[in-house]
Amino acid sequence: MLLQLSIRDIALIDQLTLSFGPGLTVLTGETGAGKSIIVGSLDFVLGGKADRDRIAGGAERGRVEALFDISALPRVQSALAEMGLETEDGLLPVCREILQSGRSVCRVAGEVVTVSQLRAVMAPLLDLHGQHAHQSLLDPAKHLQFLDALGDEAHRAAVERVRALYGEWSAAARRLREAETNDRERVRREDMLRFQLDELDSAKLKAGEEDELVRQRTLMRNAEKIRRGLEEAYAALSGGDDGETPGALDALQQAAKALAGLSKFDARFEALGEQLSDAMYAAESVSGDLDGLREECGVDPRRLEQVEERLDLLGRLRRKYGATTAEMIAYRERVREELDDSAGSEEKREALRKQEKEAKAAFMKEAQALSRARRALAKTCEERVAQQLAALEMKSAVFEAAFAPDAQPSADGLDAIEFRLSANRGEPPRPLQKAASGGELSRVMLALKCVEAENDGVPTLVFDEIDTGVGGATGVAIAEKLREVGAKRQVLCVTHLPQIAAAARTQFWVEKSVRDGRTHTAARELDLEGRVDAVAQMLGGGETARAHARAMIER
Repeated sequence: MLLQLSIRDIALIDQLTLSFGPGLTVLTGETGAGKSIIVGSLDFVLGGKADRDRIAGGAERGRVEALFDISALPRVQSALAEMGLETEDGLLPVCREILQSGRSVCRVAGEVVTVSQLRAVMAPLLDLHGQHAHQSLLDPAKHLQFLDALGDEAHRAAVERVRALYGEWSAAARRLREAETNDRERVRREDMLRFQLDELDSAKLKAGEEDELVRQRTLMRNAEKIRRGLEEAYAALSGGDDGETPGALDALQQAAKALAGLSKFDARFEALGEQLSDAMYAAESVSGDLDGLREECGVDPRRLEQVEERLDLLGRLRRKYGATTAEMIAYRERVREELDDSAGSEEKREALRKQEKEAKAAFMKEAQALSRARRALAKTCEERVAQQLAALEMKSAVFEAAFAPDAQPSADGLDAIEFRLSANRGEPPRPLQKAASGGELSRVMLALKCVEAENDGVPTLVFDEIDTGVGGATGVAIAEKLREVGAKRQVLCVTHLPQIAAAARTQFWVEKSVRDGRTHTAARELDLEGRVDAVAQMLGGGETARAHARAMIER
């Protein structure tokens, strides 16, 4: 139950604290006095939209605090304990501030929480029916939500299970669609990879091969120049082929002979002779190598063509697959691995098909069970709403929850419904937007809320002008219904109807005044005489109205 609401620097309210008790409490006052500011402040502390325009002019921040008694709500206490929030003596303080920056700060039991956490905490404590919320009844897309709200806790749990299973099915179906949609791209990719692998395999790449081929090509392209150089070097060492031109070897031999006879005179000559001998042996070795290279240095045009073709192939492959032969070999291995992985994609798709099928079956099973439960609930709803409407001066009304025959599977299950109404005897039920006036629509909403209140256990109900479009005997009926609900729940109601104001246990009068050139809204709880005056004013004023107002309140 809501015990207290404190508002500071919100719109026209500088500071206001209202205390509430059980039963029916009404907020009354002239149009534009600020009743909706109080309701809007309550919506704000419940987790509603944070709009810095709420802040009173000149203030740095706006603040709303609410105090709830949750001593009789063990489930709420358990939920708070799971969030690490502690209450004292069964009292739950809730506070929310809005700053000029637009940022809001939420606190529950003194601890800072997120807006989503705030909403989760407040949902089982208070249900606020806004001033124009009954217009939502004109939208058939929302009727299923109304029906589900009339179910018990087990029914609402089934709704959440279906919603979760639909999410799992949708996710599985999306993954399968993506896999199947990508099949064409995958096939194209595999074709390209197979071509690349064949091309690289056919090339029979070897690490370091290209360097060797470049060396060979260089030798063959410069074979004549190399041959001439070798000839000159060989001739310089060994002499001319005619045998008459001496070479370096001959000179070394002559020098060695000249020194050979001197070694007996000085050890230095012997050492020099040995050096000459080493040089001669080295020159002979080089001469032999040069002679062999002269024989190998011939040009083989066919071999040169083969080398050129091979280097051209490697160059083309290098431009596509890597800067070096080693990189191309590494790329080939990656291609093979990707093809191996792709070979298992069909198995993956089959697994996805199985997952999608299982997820759909699980959803359909729960959704079909929920659909059966909804149809049974709809029958009960029709009967109970009709009873409520009869008590609200619509005794001939027929209320119907019609199921669409072609509803598609969705997060809501397999159902779509539309509320229909026959307000007068002999007329067939028709969609609400065609069959209900403003006053009738308000009574349908109140009837639904009354049925819902019997099930969900929300201790506080707030109605902002539920009496739109009604008056007279209908106003009395609505007042009696609100008082009846107030016997089981705490009910707060903003009203302009004297019948509802007279039926309340507690009445607040909301008024505005001008101080220092600025408009301010205030509210005060009325005593008996104050209530008589207020209800009389709602009736039009005068002594007759006062007598009528007193009689209404006493009755």
